[in-house]
Amino acid sequence: MVDCEAADGARRLHLAHKLDLRGSEALAQALLEAEGNAVTIDAAQVDLLGAHALQTLIVAHNAWQEAGLAFTIDPVSPAMADALTTLGVTSCAVGATGAP
Repeated sequence: MVDCEAADGARRLHLAHKLDLRGSEALAQALLEAEGNAVTIDAAQVDLLGAHALQTLIVAHNAWQEAGLAFTIDPVSPAMADALTTLGVTSCAVGATGAP
């Protein structure tokens, strides 16, 4: 996972290909470090989205909304979009605007 900071303090996270348990731990750590800033997540390369990573994204999306900060996932890989559908989660539940 790559975490880049924009000039305005916003964070851009590039998700790993595989968001299994290990990947979700890295995601959670990156989100903790980005707390208090607007976040845009690039999920274009995600091949596997596990339930734990999905739960992490849902919780983070809700926390950012409560804080009044932007939390967007764009773009979303076809594999991630399929995983959201399979797991019964709408793209808006995680802030995914770039779903195919």
